[in-house]
Parts: sequence; structure tokens; C-alpha cells
Amino acid sequence: MSSLSKIRANGSIGVVGAGISGLTYAYFVSKIRPDLKITIFDKSEKVGGWIQTAELFDDNTHEIIKLDKGPRSLRGVSDGTLVILDILKKLGHGDQIKVINSKSKGNRKYLLNSNYEIMPLPHDLKSHLKASKMGMFSGIISKVLTEPFRKIKKDSQDESIDSFFKRRFGSTIITDKILSAIIHGIYAGDTSKLSIKIFSRLQNFEQQGSIITSMIKLLFKPKEEPKLTPTLQIYETKFGGDLMTLSNNLKGNPMVVFKDSLSLFPRVMADFLKTNGNIKFVMGSDISAISTDGTITNNGESIEFDHVRSTIDVKQLSKLINSQELKEDFEKIQYVSIFMANVYTKQRIIPSDAEGFGFLVPRISHNKEFLLGTIFDSSIASYCTTLGSNDAEKTSYDKMTMMFGGHFFDTIPSTRLSLKAVEVTLNKVFGIENKNLIFRDEANASSDTIELKDEDILISYNLHKNCIPQYNVGYEEIKTNVLNQLNGTKLSLGGMCFGNGVGVPDCVINSLQDALK
Repeated sequence: MSSLSKIRANGSIGVVGAGISGLTYAYFVSKIRPDLKITIFDKSEKVGGWIQTAELFDDNTHEIIKLDKGPRSLRGVSDGTLVILDILKKLGHGDQIKVINSKSKGNRKYLLNSNYEIMPLPHDLKSHLKASKMGMFSGIISKVLTEPFRKIKKDSQDESIDSFFKRRFGSTIITDKILSAIIHGIYAGDTSKLSIKIFSRLQNFEQQGSIITSMIKLLFKPKEEPKLTPTLQIYETKFGGDLMTLSNNLKGNPMVVFKDSLSLFPRVMADFLKTNGNIKFVMGSDISAISTDGTITNNGESIEFDHVRSTIDVKQLSKLINSQELKEDFEKIQYVSIFMANVYTKQRIIPSDAEGFGFLVPRISHNKEFLLGTIFDSSIASYCTTLGSNDAEKTSYDKMTMMFGGHFFDTIPSTRLSLKAVEVTLNKVFGIENKNLIFRDEANASSDTIELKDEDILISYNLHKNCIPQYNVGYEEIKTNVLNQLNGTKLSLGGMCFGNGVGVPDCVINSLQDALK
């Protein structure tokens, strides 16, 4: 892989994909090497990739209804979040930053049991008792107590999350009841297939003798003086900023949102990049080939670059790349698809005793609708505040996002069946039956104007095909092979697949680290 330092003066870089990975990579490169000319390609007419927000105008109330169609929040104090917020402040949008405090109701999380009941993850004595009464911990405590006495596996052979937990705890009860739900929320994946290497810290705990004893030691370990990671230290040196102060301000706030939705960030980034005379956007592009020698063929024209950065999913890239060996490795990566339904109404449909971030669905619930989880967007909005203030305002509506499918989709069901699953879930979980359901196919809607009565429930739906790569057993070997093949070529990869995580902050840090190399 070619480094920026080896690219000739006034050289060129082609970036494939105008999502958050492509935009931030272009931003960092333009700061490090302002002499380079950068061309950003995207087949869509919109920047942002999976980060999109539908804005609908209600003709009855003259209000704008915003529906997030992808990621909508950031992890609190993470390297990527700090960088995103620092950039946003530098671009004059620091007033957009809002947070959810760890002690607020907006941070409460729930699970859905097999009876379609919303169970609280314990946050106080009352919720502990309720969770215990609903059977959340039955069978788990005994397994936890015996874990320190189990034999340690010394070899580093890859295994699934289920396999690891079965070895350490004697059964998969923890993944069945709790961890599978968390995995549904992050990867929409299957714990019987996903590699335990995504939880490398647990592997390290095992090597120290026991997961449980290592976690207990960690609780009583003296707190060290907080400091920036090496990557953030270099970021400050190269780009300026005061990330330590920002980090301290974010303490106790595990979730960050933006007043105008997360899609504000890619839009602001794109607007800023367009003011740079060395950066060009080619939207609505039609790329038919990408070569490891730095050539991109777009609309039948071959364009040579000193370096090419691809941030699109490798399912697409495998159809474009000129290397058969890379193509074969790319095709080994599994992706999952999600059917997403945004629900909006002036009624109160979210139970008052379940206010919070939302609920995830563990494997043990066996729901036939393939529901992965539901985010309570209006609850989050009701408890988010500007940093250092208490300016939260209750919403006058209920809004949530329901996610179906993921690893449960062997084949993607018809739209009719997916919408039936939405109806059944609304009935079983929220008691909504024979209501005025207004369905809207967002990807094919001809207008952004709607008319909603007070009793209506809007369901805006989208199918996101191949949206999340799966870090299954054997993934690390594929990743190593791919990176070895790219070494010495003019192609590098960004995005979710070969970075260090599928979250927005992970993608940003991956872009930063590769630009800094």
C-alpha cells in the first residue's frame, strides 16, 4: 500500500465512496498533503453513505418530521467520537452537540423476552428485582461462579463467540439470554458464527486466568490519570484541538447526538471539502473497474491516480477489482441486510415504564418476526441536553426505529411479509391493533409531503441490502491476506469491512490512521 509520503508533489488520489469513511479520509489527507488533488466518486447523488435522514413535511401541522435511516448516535468518550466533535466544532457547528447522561432515563436499555415483554437491564434496585422476577438471570449466576475454575485454552485458534462462552461458562446461556441481543444491536449477527476476536479483551482475560476474576481486579484497580491515546496525540499535533478537555467534558455521557441528526456531519464535511479547489466530487458516478495500479474506470473513461482509496462494501468492490485473488477473498466476507421501519405518531405508544434508548432482542426470545431491536428515538430526544446544561425538552410525538432481519434473513422476504412482521410486532409489543397505519416506501416515494391525522401511525420503511459486514470465524485470516496483497499497490481500503469496527467512530479513526501512515 502506498503511503502519502511517497506520492509525488501535486499528485492525485481517487476516493470511491462519499460516505463518512471517504469524506473523513479526504479531509485528513487534504490537511496532511494540501498539494494533492482528490476526486471523490459516489454512485448516489447524496453524500453520507448509510448515514441518511428523511425529512418529511406534514401538510396538516406544517412540521418537519425527521426519520433517521441509518446510524443516529455516537459512543461517548471514544477516539472516533472525539475527532468527529473536534472537526464539527472547527467547522462552526459545535452548538449541534447534545449528549445523554448515563443517569438519565434516556440511557436506560431493555431486552424483549419470549412473551414480547420489555424487560429492563438493571440500573437500580427496582429494575434488578423486576429483571430477576422476569427470569433474566435464571441459570446465569451459577455459570458465572464456576468460570474461574475452568481450564484455560492456550492456543490462539479462532472460535465463535458461542464456542468461547460455552468453554468458559459451561453453556451458551449468557449468549442466549444477553450477549446475542447486544450483537443484534451492533452487527445484526449470529453469535454462533461471529469470531470471539471482536471481544479480544475477553480472550486476554482468559489468558490471565479467568474472565470473572480479571473483571473484578479491574474494578478495584487504582484509576490512572486520563491521557490521550497515541493516535489522538498525533491528531492534536497535526490538526490542533484540545481533545483532553473535550474528553473530560464528555465523562458521564455515554451517548452523543446532533440537534439536526447525525447526517449533519457528512453534509458539513462535504460542504467544507467543496471549498477546496483541489477536491472534486463526482456524484452519480458509474464506476465499472478499479485497478490495484491506481486506475478507476468511470463512465467508460480510465483515470489514473497515484493512490486509490475504496470505502465501498467489498461485495461491490469484488465486481470491480482487477485482481482475481482479491476478488476471491472479498467474496468470502458475509454481509447481512436489514429491513428498517421508522414509526412516527402523535399518540403515546412507547410504554411510560420503558422510556430509554430502546430494546434489543436476544436469541432466546425466538420471535418469528426476525426483530433485532427497536430504538426509542423520541425518548432519546426527550432526554438529550447540551453539554453542561439541563435543557432537555419532552417531545410531543412518539418515534421509534424497528430493525428486522440481519442474520435471520436466509433470503430477503417480500415487502408484504416484512410489513406484516412490523404490524404483528406493533400489536404484540405495544398493543397497537387495527389502528390507522400509513405505510410509506421511502426509497420510492415521489414526494416528501405527507398528511397525518392525530390518530395516524406513519411507518416509513427501507430495505438496506448488504449493510453490515460480518466478522465471522476466519475473518482475521482473510483480512491479513487482503492487506498483504495490497502492500506495495496503489489501493487501500476504508469503511467497515477491513477497519477495526462497524461503528461511525471506528470508520473515522480508520480513515485517520491510514491517512497518518
